[in-house]
Amino acid sequence: MQKNLDIYEVQTARAAQQGAQILVFPEDGLHGFNFTRTSIVGYLETIPDPQQESWNPCTEPENTTTLSPAPCLQIPPPPVHLMDAGSSTPILPPEIITFDTPFAGKFGLLICFDILFYKPTIALVEKGVRQLIFPTVWFNTLPLLDSVQYLRSLSRSTNVTLLAANLRHDNKNMAGSVIYTPFSFIYHHSKRGDPEEGKLLVARVPVLDPEWSGQRVATEEEKLESESTSSPVTDSGFCHSESCSDASSIPSSSATFTSFTIGDPFTSVLLNEKEGRVKVCNGSFCCHLQYKRISQGDSEELYAFGAFAGLHTLDGDLSLQVCALIRCAGSDPSSCGQGVEEAETKMDFVMEGKFGTRYVYPSVLASQMVLEEVKHFDKSADGRVTLKHSDMTAGLVTPCLYGRMYHLDHE
Repeated sequence: MQKNLDIYEVQTARAAQQGAQILVFPEDGLHGFNFTRTSIVGYLETIPDPQQESWNPCTEPENTTTLSPAPCLQIPPPPVHLMDAGSSTPILPPEIITFDTPFAGKFGLLICFDILFYKPTIALVEKGVRQLIFPTVWFNTLPLLDSVQYLRSLSRSTNVTLLAANLRHDNKNMAGSVIYTPFSFIYHHSKRGDPEEGKLLVARVPVLDPEWSGQRVATEEEKLESESTSSPVTDSGFCHSESCSDASSIPSSSATFTSFTIGDPFTSVLLNEKEGRVKVCNGSFCCHLQYKRISQGDSEELYAFGAFAGLHTLDGDLSLQVCALIRCAGSDPSSCGQGVEEAETKMDFVMEGKFGTRYVYPSVLASQMVLEEVKHFDKSADGRVTLKHSDMTAGLVTPCLYGRMYHLDHE
């Protein structure tokens, strides 16, 4: 722990020299992990509940976990959801944790697995909290849940700033720290074999706290109206003719197969042509794709387009509706759904689905863990969601529309 504290001291000084006003360190960054409930005891101490006891950590700094310079406060942010907790681990009731700062107003606190659930993540957003602190030990799970991929899609869709610090551990597929706002993003995503040293991310971001900045919290109707977005990048014109909006008239593809993606059985279809339109349904949930390959050299990479609607149970119970275009790991359809980090083939595409939730997170992940900013993302009042992208800078690994059916998680 002392070695880790020494590193924290160096990084804190570097951040201060660059004018940082708030720092986020990764979950388990001091003591590491792989402890049992017995072996971890020596690293723990009781932290008073700030709602039950008045305590000023400025006079007792050795006890603090979260500090704000004025006023000085301490908040223990317990994770609401524990990954692989087991039935013997007591789970605290959901609690919404926020703290105020003199430089940017209110922040919300999340821990790792919490970000996948309605409480506390969406509950914070719906309370008007638009700045989230996120220490994490994130296990990157391609093709849909890489850290930089999922966190960017959530930040963009919920219109929040997300400050996330992750550990680096190649053998556990841990990597990816980010500073995301609704308008910009910077991230660091190391790859297996990269040097082991960490990376300090520093950025100046706008204040989004509506009370601090004099704004008012938007109504639910206004939020829905604001969710159609386009980047300022000039559109290539792909799919302007032939009406992209009549996707429902396309018959379902007949040559479907089941591909398992992070344990979920997607109904999928192979993209065997250079360009075309396909429709695939998983039960009553249907996804549509219009695509045009822009192959590089002699590349013959295999892609599958799939739909899934149901309960994901591999990493906890998550109710999902997902449309995803996936670069397969090999030339056999059975490899579709496995994690892939590299691709040569570029595509222009329009992806669309009709979702039963307003919480749909779009992302486009390119080769070598490069995150592409979504060019066009549109939601309609009837649940139809469209992701449109073109002019890729690198080969396409996975674009997806990741719908979270929070209201079904416990049914």
